[in-house]
Amino acid sequence: MSPMFGGGEYCEEMVDFVYDTAEFVLDYAGPGTGVKSTIVYAAKSGKSIVSAVKSGVSKGWNKIKGWRGKTDEVVPDVVPVPNFSNYATLATKNSNSMEVVLGKYNVDLNAVSYDRVAQARGATFFHLENWDDVSRKIGAEKMWNINEAFLSQQVSLGKSFVLTHDPKAATGYFLDEIKFLRNKGYDFVQNGSVWTSVKN
Repeated sequence: MSPMFGGGEYCEEMVDFVYDTAEFVLDYAGPGTGVKSTIVYAAKSGKSIVSAVKSGVSKGWNKIKGWRGKTDEVVPDVVPVPNFSNYATLATKNSNSMEVVLGKYNVDLNAVSYDRVAQARGATFFHLENWDDVSRKIGAEKMWNINEAFLSQQVSLGKSFVLTHDPKAATGYFLDEIKFLRNKGYDFVQNGSVWTSVKN
């Protein structure tokens, strides 16, 4: 087994391999103005490269600067990490509206569903058509990151938020959305059949 070298932009397809020893050098796009290089050492035999960088992805790594190591399997040229922001942009509907509708999805046409309410109001909403395909590609545990990126984009644009369901009874991703927005200084007050955001 001889050392092998590589590096490049992340791609969307999930390519994986098992290494004997490796050293990963990545660019970290952190908060603030600077970009810093971070070196990740990993030397546990038989460990997956994707699992080796998983914690880094959650911290914002978005580009591999290079890696080197040795392996008994084919080494890809890139370490793939999903671009959550790109997925979020693709999932953004009625993007020109300054109002975002959130809530529970309901296939029953006689029940309230956030997407139908948003369409009726001409508001922005989140809908990823190929959810199942993306989930298989990047892993179900990462799907919230896309939703979170969507919310971050809308907050940065100064939009208001409307909830179609009672936030006190929220569950699942809807509850995560409310927690995210409350951490950003939003609260919600009932206004007829919906709950509208107020900024603290």
